Amino acid sequence: MTESKVRLWTGAFGIAGFIVFLAALPLYFLGPAAVGPQDAAFASYVTNTSTYTVARATIADPLLLCCFLVFLAGLRHLIREANTDYEWVSTAVFGAGLLYIALLLVGDALQAAGALDTMVGANSSVVRALFEASAPFYSAVGLIPEAFFLAFAGYATVAARLLPRGTGWFAYAGAVIALAAAPTIFSGFSGLIYQGAGVIIAFAQFWSPLWALIASIALVRKKDS
Repeated sequence: MTESKVRLWTGAFGIAGFIVFLAALPLYFLGPAAVGPQDAAFASYVTNTSTYTVARATIADPLLLCCFLVFLAGLRHLIREANTDYEWVSTAVFGAGLLYIALLLVGDALQAAGALDTMVGANSSVVRALFEASAPFYSAVGLIPEAFFLAFAGYATVAARLLPRGTGWFAYAGAVIALAAAPTIFSGFSGLIYQGAGVIIAFAQFWSPLWALIASIALVRKKDS
Protein backbone atom coordinates (compact mmCIF):
# COMPACT_ATOMS: atom_id res chain seq x y z
CA MET A 1 0.00 0.00 0.00
CA THR A 2 1.35 3.42 -0.94
CA GLU A 3 2.02 6.09 1.67
CA SER A 4 -0.79 8.27 0.33
CA LYS A 5 -3.29 5.43 0.77
CA VAL A 6 -2.05 4.78 4.31
CA ARG A 7 -2.55 8.47 5.10
CA LEU A 8 -6.07 8.40 3.71
CA TRP A 9 -7.07 5.24 5.57
CA THR A 10 -5.48 6.50 8.79
CA GLY A 11 -7.28 9.82 8.50
CA ALA A 12 -10.56 8.18 7.51
CA PHE A 13 -10.61 5.93 10.58
CA GLY A 14 -9.61 8.83 12.83
CA ILE A 15 -12.49 10.93 11.51
CA ALA A 16 -14.90 7.99 11.68
CA GLY A 17 -13.96 7.39 15.30
CA PHE A 18 -14.72 11.00 16.19
CA ILE A 19 -18.10 10.77 14.46
CA VAL A 20 -18.93 7.70 16.55
CA PHE A 21 -17.74 9.60 19.64
CA LEU A 22 -20.13 12.48 18.89
CA ALA A 23 -22.99 10.10 18.13
CA ALA A 24 -22.48 8.27 21.45
CA LEU A 25 -22.10 11.44 23.55
CA PRO A 26 -25.85 11.93 24.18
CA LEU A 27 -26.02 8.44 25.72
CA TYR A 28 -24.30 9.85 28.81
CA PHE A 29 -27.10 12.35 29.40
CA LEU A 30 -30.30 10.54 28.44
CA GLY A 31 -32.63 9.36 31.18
CA PRO A 32 -33.26 10.71 34.69
CA ALA A 33 -30.84 12.92 36.58
CA ALA A 34 -27.77 11.07 37.78
CA VAL A 35 -27.34 10.15 41.45
CA GLY A 36 -24.24 9.03 43.35
CA PRO A 37 -23.53 5.37 44.13
CA GLN A 38 -24.03 6.00 47.84
CA ASP A 39 -27.60 7.09 47.10
CA ALA A 40 -30.25 4.47 47.82
CA ALA A 41 -31.76 5.20 44.40
CA PHE A 42 -28.54 4.44 42.49
CA ALA A 43 -29.62 0.95 41.39
CA SER A 44 -32.92 2.41 40.21
CA TYR A 45 -31.06 5.09 38.25
CA VAL A 46 -28.87 2.45 36.57
CA THR A 47 -31.97 0.39 35.80
CA ASN A 48 -33.63 3.35 34.09
CA THR A 49 -30.52 4.12 32.02
CA SER A 50 -29.35 0.55 31.40
CA THR A 51 -30.24 0.56 27.71
CA TYR A 52 -28.18 3.70 27.12
CA THR A 53 -25.26 2.36 29.16
CA VAL A 54 -25.21 -0.98 27.35
CA ALA A 55 -25.45 0.73 23.95
CA ARG A 56 -22.55 3.02 24.81
CA ALA A 57 -20.31 0.57 26.63
CA THR A 58 -20.75 -2.51 24.44
CA ILE A 59 -21.33 -1.05 20.97
CA ALA A 60 -20.41 2.63 20.57
CA ASP A 61 -17.23 2.72 22.67
CA PRO A 62 -15.72 -0.52 21.27
CA LEU A 63 -16.48 0.70 17.74
CA LEU A 64 -14.88 4.06 18.49
CA LEU A 65 -11.82 2.45 20.08
CA CYS A 66 -11.39 0.01 17.17
CA CYS A 67 -11.36 2.99 14.79
CA PHE A 68 -8.78 4.59 17.07
CA LEU A 69 -6.71 1.39 16.95
CA VAL A 70 -6.56 1.50 13.14
CA PHE A 71 -5.64 5.18 13.38
CA LEU A 72 -2.81 4.29 15.76
CA ALA A 73 -1.48 1.56 13.48
CA GLY A 74 -1.46 3.92 10.51
CA LEU A 75 0.12 6.71 12.55
CA ARG A 76 2.89 4.38 13.69
CA HIS A 77 3.66 3.45 10.09
CA LEU A 78 3.64 7.06 8.91
CA ILE A 79 5.94 8.26 11.69
CA ARG A 80 8.43 5.51 10.89
CA GLU A 81 8.30 6.29 7.17
CA ALA A 82 8.69 10.02 7.75
CA ASN A 83 11.94 9.52 9.67
CA THR A 84 13.40 6.10 10.45
CA ASP A 85 15.33 7.59 13.39
CA TYR A 86 12.00 7.94 15.22
CA GLU A 87 10.87 4.34 14.94
CA TRP A 88 11.13 3.98 18.73
CA VAL A 89 8.84 6.99 19.12
CA SER A 90 6.30 5.45 16.76
CA THR A 91 6.36 2.28 18.86
CA ALA A 92 5.85 4.31 22.04
CA VAL A 93 2.89 6.13 20.47
CA PHE A 94 1.29 2.86 19.42
CA GLY A 95 2.01 1.11 22.75
CA ALA A 96 0.70 3.92 24.95
CA GLY A 97 -2.37 4.31 22.76
CA LEU A 98 -3.02 0.57 22.84
CA LEU A 99 -2.77 0.52 26.64
CA TYR A 100 -5.17 3.47 26.82
CA ILE A 101 -7.67 1.60 24.64
CA ALA A 102 -7.42 -1.56 26.74
CA LEU A 103 -8.04 0.29 30.00
CA LEU A 104 -11.09 2.11 28.66
CA LEU A 105 -12.52 -1.18 27.41
CA VAL A 106 -12.16 -2.68 30.89
CA GLY A 107 -14.01 0.29 32.37
CA ASP A 108 -16.73 -0.08 29.73
CA ALA A 109 -17.06 -3.81 30.43
CA LEU A 110 -17.55 -3.19 34.16
CA GLN A 111 -20.25 -0.58 33.57
CA ALA A 112 -21.95 -2.78 30.99
CA ALA A 113 -21.99 -5.66 33.48
CA GLY A 114 -23.58 -3.42 36.10
CA ALA A 115 -26.23 -2.26 33.62
CA LEU A 116 -26.93 -5.82 32.46
CA ASP A 117 -27.41 -6.92 36.07
CA THR A 118 -30.37 -4.55 36.35
CA MET A 119 -32.05 -6.25 33.40
CA VAL A 120 -32.47 -9.46 35.40
CA GLY A 121 -33.34 -7.86 38.74
CA ALA A 122 -30.89 -5.35 40.13
CA ASN A 123 -28.65 -6.36 43.02
CA SER A 124 -27.85 -2.92 44.41
CA SER A 125 -24.56 -4.01 46.00
CA VAL A 126 -23.32 -5.61 42.78
CA VAL A 127 -24.37 -2.65 40.64
CA ARG A 128 -22.65 -0.19 42.93
CA ALA A 129 -19.48 -2.30 43.12
CA LEU A 130 -19.19 -2.65 39.34
CA PHE A 131 -19.70 1.04 38.67
CA GLU A 132 -17.27 2.04 41.41
CA ALA A 133 -14.71 -0.44 40.03
CA SER A 134 -14.98 1.24 36.63
CA ALA A 135 -14.15 4.72 37.95
CA PRO A 136 -10.32 4.39 38.18
CA PHE A 137 -10.13 3.24 34.55
CA TYR A 138 -11.76 6.45 33.39
CA SER A 139 -9.69 8.61 35.75
CA ALA A 140 -6.06 8.20 36.87
CA VAL A 141 -5.51 4.66 35.57
CA GLY A 142 -6.60 5.72 32.09
CA LEU A 143 -5.46 9.35 32.13
CA ILE A 144 -1.77 8.60 32.75
CA PRO A 145 -1.41 6.36 29.64
CA GLU A 146 -3.38 8.96 27.71
CA ALA A 147 -0.89 11.62 28.82
CA PHE A 148 2.04 9.47 27.66
CA PHE A 149 0.32 8.79 24.33
CA LEU A 150 -0.29 12.48 23.68
CA ALA A 151 3.23 13.43 24.76
CA PHE A 152 4.86 10.92 22.40
CA ALA A 153 2.43 11.78 19.61
CA GLY A 154 3.28 15.46 20.03
CA TYR A 155 7.01 14.73 19.99
CA ALA A 156 6.70 12.57 16.87
CA THR A 157 4.64 15.25 15.14
CA VAL A 158 7.18 17.99 15.85
CA ALA A 159 10.38 15.98 15.40
CA ALA A 160 9.47 13.84 12.38
CA ARG A 161 7.55 16.71 10.71
CA LEU A 162 4.71 14.40 9.80
CA LEU A 163 2.03 16.97 10.64
CA PRO A 164 1.90 20.75 11.17
CA ARG A 165 3.80 21.81 14.32
CA GLY A 166 0.62 23.22 15.84
CA THR A 167 -0.79 19.69 15.91
CA GLY A 168 2.17 18.59 18.01
CA TRP A 169 1.82 21.44 20.48
CA PHE A 170 -1.89 20.68 20.79
CA ALA A 171 -0.95 17.12 21.77
CA TYR A 172 1.57 18.43 24.32
CA ALA A 173 -1.15 20.58 25.89
CA GLY A 174 -3.43 17.55 26.14
CA ALA A 175 -0.68 15.52 27.80
CA VAL A 176 -0.26 18.18 30.49
CA ILE A 177 -4.03 18.39 31.05
CA ALA A 178 -4.45 14.61 31.29
CA LEU A 179 -1.56 14.26 33.72
CA ALA A 180 -2.79 17.17 35.82
CA ALA A 181 -6.29 15.60 35.97
CA ALA A 182 -5.01 12.25 37.29
CA PRO A 183 -4.88 13.32 41.01
CA THR A 184 -8.65 13.90 40.95
CA ILE A 185 -8.84 10.19 41.80
CA PHE A 186 -8.54 11.26 45.44
CA SER A 187 -11.96 12.94 45.27
CA GLY A 188 -13.61 9.51 45.47
CA PHE A 189 -16.15 7.89 43.19
CA SER A 190 -18.90 10.46 43.65
CA GLY A 191 -16.46 13.30 43.03
CA LEU A 192 -15.13 11.66 39.88
CA ILE A 193 -18.52 11.18 38.32
CA TYR A 194 -20.90 13.71 39.78
CA GLN A 195 -18.83 16.67 41.00
CA GLY A 196 -16.23 19.12 39.67
CA ALA A 197 -13.57 16.45 39.27
CA GLY A 198 -15.80 14.72 36.74
CA VAL A 199 -15.80 17.83 34.56
CA ILE A 200 -11.99 17.96 34.65
CA ILE A 201 -11.74 14.28 33.73
CA ALA A 202 -14.24 14.64 30.88
CA PHE A 203 -12.25 17.60 29.53
CA ALA A 204 -9.02 15.56 29.65
CA GLN A 205 -10.63 12.52 28.03
CA PHE A 206 -12.02 14.69 25.24
CA TRP A 207 -8.51 15.71 24.21
CA SER A 208 -7.43 12.42 22.59
CA PRO A 209 -10.39 12.04 20.19
CA LEU A 210 -10.16 15.76 19.39
CA TRP A 211 -6.43 15.49 18.68
CA ALA A 212 -7.05 12.38 16.55
CA LEU A 213 -9.63 14.33 14.55
CA ILE A 214 -7.25 17.26 13.98
CA ALA A 215 -4.39 14.91 13.03
CA SER A 216 -6.69 12.91 10.73
CA ILE A 217 -7.86 16.00 8.86
CA ALA A 218 -4.24 17.08 8.44
CA LEU A 219 -3.30 13.65 7.09
CA VAL A 220 -6.18 13.58 4.60
CA ARG A 221 -5.35 17.06 3.37
CA LYS A 222 -1.59 16.48 3.15
CA LYS A 223 -0.26 16.53 -0.42
CA ASP A 224 2.24 14.00 -1.74
CA SER A 225 5.77 15.36 -1.70
